[in-house]
Amino acid sequence: AGDVTQNGSAEGLEQARALLAQVPVPLLLLTGNHDAYKENRATLLATAFPDQFPKGRGFKSVRHGGLRFITLDAWWSYGEGPLLPYLDRSRPLTGMAVPPDQLAELTTVLKDHPTEPTILLTHFPLCPMSERLRAPDRKDAGRLINAPQVLEVIRTCGRVVASFSGHQHFNQIDVRDGIVHCITAAMVEYPMMCRIVDVFDGRLRISTHQIHGTDFPARSLDGAGW
Repeated sequence: AGDVTQNGSAEGLEQARALLAQVPVPLLLLTGNHDAYKENRATLLATAFPDQFPKGRGFKSVRHGGLRFITLDAWWSYGEGPLLPYLDRSRPLTGMAVPPDQLAELTTVLKDHPTEPTILLTHFPLCPMSERLRAPDRKDAGRLINAPQVLEVIRTCGRVVASFSGHQHFNQIDVRDGIVHCITAAMVEYPMMCRIVDVFDGRLRISTHQIHGTDFPARSLDGAGW
């Protein structure tokens, strides 16, 4: 769910393209904050993944297995002024948000398919960290700063049944207002787990799997600032 690369470089995207070309299932990629550092990121994305990011755009709506999948591409927010698709380190950063044009596209797609079960894919979560997970030393990397607007759209339009996201450094599944919100930590850091989501007959089955037989968990915890 986003962060295809570490820093959004052409080299990183090419490495990701070569690795993902070996995956024998349909792919639906979306960007994360680590993919949005470069000012020419639209060109880089379109070059590495022309089918996934035509003209560098990350908003997509596709149908698969009796379900509709929609990806949202968050941009950087600097408080006052427009959102930017790349990181400007000279300006005070407030987070990432879904641009207004994508909110409008999301609304249109959902209204055009009012009864179709829909899955929303975002890098930044829509929901905050659950209280049951809060601890003094646990990092909360935050959610979309305009998450309330996105949630209002999916509550009032269409039939969104689940959202999947990453970004946070923990695993969490909650049900809010009848929508399943699934957050999955990066597979390369503790707790070294991945989700497998099976799609069949218009339904989803989510299973969580531990990576065994490696020293990854210990290496991840050693020296981790969060």
